[in-house]
Amino acid sequence: MHDKSYDLLVTLTDQPVKIGEMKKRLVSDVQLLDSTFSLDEINSLPIKAAYFQFQKWLVKAIKQDPVPRHIHALYFGLFEGEAETFEFYLSGSPQWDADDPDWPAWNEYDPIFQYSEMGIFHTLYKIHQKNEAVGRYLVTAIPLLFLINYIEGNSYKLLPRKGFLGSGKKKIYIALGFDEAFVFNLFKITKGGHERIGKR
Repeated sequence: MHDKSYDLLVTLTDQPVKIGEMKKRLVSDVQLLDSTFSLDEINSLPIKAAYFQFQKWLVKAIKQDPVPRHIHALYFGLFEGEAETFEFYLSGSPQWDADDPDWPAWNEYDPIFQYSEMGIFHTLYKIHQKNEAVGRYLVTAIPLLFLINYIEGNSYKLLPRKGFLGSGKKKIYIALGFDEAFVFNLFKITKGGHERIGKR
């Protein structure tokens, strides 16, 4: 998806906004994609409630299944599901290569609560049915900003079972992508904190 939607996502990754500013940014970007798209659909999105669901899901997943020591990277993935929704899930790989976008395929971590239950993805699927470019942008931009805010706000340090660095790991990489389309490598997390890596 290396089109205008992708270019906007790249800019969003480099210049993210806070949760409270998300709707304004999403509206601005969607207008660039399609000036005729109804902005009421974006303004009615339950962004704050969805972010709470995201945090709750992540705590539940990590608490039930701590990240194994041999996992070097976590991948937050998206794909179009079969039940009129997009699926958002967490997996982990023992490999990470900034120059190889296929590294998430080496998956060896599938927590029991791997898939999120965020209702917003049903709404985003309906938008995607009406306007593919707008829908694909929104379904990626929203969890992307959730993840960036979660880590840059240090909320990940409150995760149970030593969080992303469970089992004595010294570092782990964090990425988000749309399966078989693109991967955004976002962070390297160590005991000392986090840093943006920006490789895609």
